[in-house]
Amino acid sequence: MRKINHENVNKLYEVFEDAQFVYLVLDELNGGELLDKIKSYSYTELQASQVFHSLLLGIKHITGKEIIHRDLKP
Repeated sequence: MRKINHENVNKLYEVFEDAQFVYLVLDELNGGELLDKIKSYSYTELQASQVFHSLLLGIKHITGKEIIHRDLKP
């Protein structure tokens, strides 16, 4: 994951582990949850298609590197 560099994929910088937890150091993403945005904002068809296209480009990139995301949801 540290080698992934794509504008639509969150960057992983470091991984730390102790006896109880695994810690992932990622880019800070501001803006909240996508589902909250969808519920509170009225997207035009063009805006919605652009957001969806960005999501698909990120997913395509990681799956091309044989990485899957097991919890995709808005």
